[in-house]
Amino acid sequence: MESVHARNGGPLPESDIAVAATIEKESFKRSLDDKRVGQAFREWSTCVERHGYRYQDPMASVSDRAFDTEEPTQREKAVALADMDCKTEVGLLKTWGAVETEIQTRMVKNKSSTLNRLRSFQKRKMSIADEVIKRLSS
Repeated sequence: MESVHARNGGPLPESDIAVAATIEKESFKRSLDDKRVGQAFREWSTCVERHGYRYQDPMASVSDRAFDTEEPTQREKAVALADMDCKTEVGLLKTWGAVETEIQTRMVKNKSSTLNRLRSFQKRKMSIADEVIKRLSS
């Protein structure tokens, strides 16, 4: 009988997973300090203000306590539409994504051996899952 570790691709590489999670969290935090993202946020804020709403940045609109309702209100829907229109107009997602990608690329380079181990683990898990699906399908 095969072990649980064998069925799961080996022992769970918790420390490698933690490194990947840290890269995700840290790159987000660092992106918020980037002047290009700050500029895009200011342009977004100006844009939503033209639509009649005042928010310092997109996270403020998402976390607006006025929207803590069971069903979305008309105002919440209108803010969501203004948010998306303004994100598109000022290229916020493109800018923010590019900045975070730059940050993550540097961080990944510094942790490449750890992330390669994690990738190998994930590939083993996918291979095992594919085998199980094939056996169940026949």
